[in-house]
Amino acid sequence: MRQMIVQVPQGQGKAVFETAKQHQGKNLIQFGAMGRDGPIDVVILHTVNREIEPILQALEPIADLHVALFPHGVLALQPPPSETPESVTDVQPRSSLEIFLAGLQSIGSWRSLLAYAAAGGGIAWIGLFTNSSFLLVAAMLIAPFAEPAMNVAIATARGDRTLLKQSLLRYFAALVSVTVLEPPRQAQ
Repeated sequence: MRQMIVQVPQGQGKAVFETAKQHQGKNLIQFGAMGRDGPIDVVILHTVNREIEPILQALEPIADLHVALFPHGVLALQPPPSETPESVTDVQPRSSLEIFLAGLQSIGSWRSLLAYAAAGGGIAWIGLFTNSSFLLVAAMLIAPFAEPAMNVAIATARGDRTLLKQSLLRYFAALVSVTVLEPPRQAQ
C-alpha cells in the first residue's frame, strides 16, 4: 500500500477524492490549504500498489496537478482490529510506475557505479590470481551490471530513448572500469 499526496486547484479536491474512492483508496483526507500560487485542495490517500497508475491516469486531465508518491509501504489500518492481520499481510508487488521511477532515480550516481565496478574488478583479479572460485562469484555479485541492464529493458519497453542512452552509457562505463582497472594477468 502506498501513500499519495495530491494537490489540485481549489474546487478540484472533490473529484480527486471520488477518484480515490473508486480505486480502493483508504484513509482518505481532503482539506483546503494555501499553495505557492494561491488556495489549493489537498487530498491524502492510501491505495494498493496496482491502483497507482489507474489513479494517476484518471487525474491526468486536471490542470496544475501535483502528486507526491511515497515509494515505501504504508500500513493503512481501519477498524475492526480483528481484520488488522489481513490488511498488514496483504503484500503486493510494486507497480510498474514505481519500478520505472526507481530506475530513473538510480541513474544519477556515477561515483558509486564506478566504485563498485572497480571493486568487482579488483576482487575478480584476486580470484583469478589465487584461483578462488568463491571470489569470482563475489566479484559477480559486487559488479553493478544488473542495474544498467534492467534499465535498458525498462527503456526498451517504454520506448524511452533518453533512458536507453543513459543506461547503455553506464553499462559500458562499468565494463571499461572493470577491464581498465584490472591488472593484466601473467602468462603461465
